[in-house]
Amino acid sequence: MIHLGVEYPRTHVIEKLIRLIPADIQVPDEVKRAARLSAFLLQRYPGDHEEIEKEEHLDAVKSAKDVMCWAEEIIG
Repeated sequence: MIHLGVEYPRTHVIEKLIRLIPADIQVPDEVKRAARLSAFLLQRYPGDHEEIEKEEHLDAVKSAKDVMCWAEEIIG
């Protein structure tokens, strides 16, 4: 967002941030799917949540990596 000059709120809610991406930037489906990572926000501390299955963990990590790769392509 900084690179694009877009003002953004202080939030970890990925859906809100994705909606702020200018329309002329193609957002791949993998990045849009990463919005589900916001569900992990409430799972910050041990014991405050249900255990995460290994496959769910690996899928979340892959989504985060997909977003990072896409963002790196955008900013060069």
